[in-house]
Amino acid sequence: MEDLTRLFSIDRVIKGAASFDAKKLFAFQEMHMQKKTVEEKYELCLPFLQKVGSGEWGVGIDSFTKKLIAAAGERIRVAGDILDFTDFFLPDDAFPYDEAALEKRITSDPMAKELLTAFREKLAQLDAAQFDAGTLEKVMGDFLEEKQIKIGQIIHALRVAVTGKAVGLGLFETLEILGKDRVLARIGRTLTH
Repeated sequence: MEDLTRLFSIDRVIKGAASFDAKKLFAFQEMHMQKKTVEEKYELCLPFLQKVGSGEWGVGIDSFTKKLIAAAGERIRVAGDILDFTDFFLPDDAFPYDEAALEKRITSDPMAKELLTAFREKLAQLDAAQFDAGTLEKVMGDFLEEKQIKIGQIIHALRVAVTGKAVGLGLFETLEILGKDRVLARIGRTLTH
């Protein structure tokens, strides 16, 4: 603002009609958003969640939104981008599935249900306090070694099982944000879907 005030002069104002370059405006907004702290982004995003949630979220908005915003990082370019992650807030028995992803990664994969069931059992053995990205990644590594499989044979199915989508945030961060009880419930729902 100081630069605008210092550099402004009426003789430099163009007489033609004003126009806006939406791409430039968006780029400025994105740059501005990336300078915000997680707390500042939270304050900007919260009204969007409150407006669309209308008290229908399966979890409290404040319970893990800051973790979600931190994990999303640069994916939240404007405050409304938080709405790309509403599946985190929906009840565990009601989030939608991308049917194509469900079919490809779970329904048509003969090993997917067996692997998800076995991995769910491993997760159930963890304490809630151990449900952090680092521990979950180690549990996955041990599971892969035990089953003699590659990560691609389970990780995509696991993502679809807990988010309903084929793509998203880092999987282990996603599991941590959701927490043990919700992850187990979501995998269980998928297995009976």
